[in-house]
Amino acid sequence: MIRCCIHRLCRISVLFCEPNVPEIVLAVGYGILKSEVFMNDMRSLVKRAIKSVQSGIRWRHDSAAQHLVKRKARRQLPANATLAAYEQIITTIVHDPQARVFVYWHDQRAYPTVVSVIGGEHWLVMLDESGSLESAFVIDRPERYLMRPQFQETGVLEEILR
Repeated sequence: MIRCCIHRLCRISVLFCEPNVPEIVLAVGYGILKSEVFMNDMRSLVKRAIKSVQSGIRWRHDSAAQHLVKRKARRQLPANATLAAYEQIITTIVHDPQARVFVYWHDQRAYPTVVSVIGGEHWLVMLDESGSLESAFVIDRPERYLMRPQFQETGVLEEILR
């Protein structure tokens, strides 16, 4: 019998195939943990978070107004943009079947992230594990930004939600 324990804080997967004989697979830095169990759990976490935001946007700690002001200040949204308009962009992104899906790793925590093109600009929507909105913003150089080691691509949205 195989028992599996995934320790999220240090991202270690230990499989006990025989009593007291552990096989340890460790992810170094932000590398991908080569464990089927880990990847299935991660895919499930991403799927749950995305489905949650698709059913309704919940901002982390009521930070919606702060994020709206920041997007306007950075000229990613027009000065007269409303929260409803900002949330419509986010809703469009998280419902785009061809959107690219990533996991962003920060302090050993996974943040499901969806990227899509809206109005010729690449928008990134980042969620926490429960599907609450962490942030949503325009990426200036997506090919460079998304190649950072903290980002792990998991597929396109329509594949993830199957």
